[in-house]
Amino acid sequence: MSDIFISDIVGEGVFAIPDGNLDMTDAANGLFNLIEDAAISVGLYEFVYIGIYAWVRDGSPAGGGEGTRSLCMFVDAFGLDPDPGAVEECPSAAQMDGLFAAIRAAMEANINITSIGTQQATLYFSGHYAE
Repeated sequence: MSDIFISDIVGEGVFAIPDGNLDMTDAANGLFNLIEDAAISVGLYEFVYIGIYAWVRDGSPAGGGEGTRSLCMFVDAFGLDPDPGAVEECPSAAQMDGLFAAIRAAMEANINITSIGTQQATLYFSGHYAE
């Protein structure tokens, strides 16, 4: 299965940049519920995954000083499933374009999300790495 990273989620409420464990839990639950409720599909393929997690990217500029933080989302072990047990682990470029568009639309339809940054997928076959 493959992974998706979405960076720079800008929002408010549970989608604001987390400032501690409780905020991170709220953001993770909010992102999971948002994607789960969207029932995303690409053509005849249902979007399936193992988990959806929030994470914070934090950095410090060259020379030190206060860094910038941003809310990000990680989709663990996703695939496109036309039938139970027939998961496409390495979707085509066209399918990925459709999936990215559907995820962006689902997220930006939420009134508490202003914008999202880059969506990036790492595509691999789980059988090659998991024994």
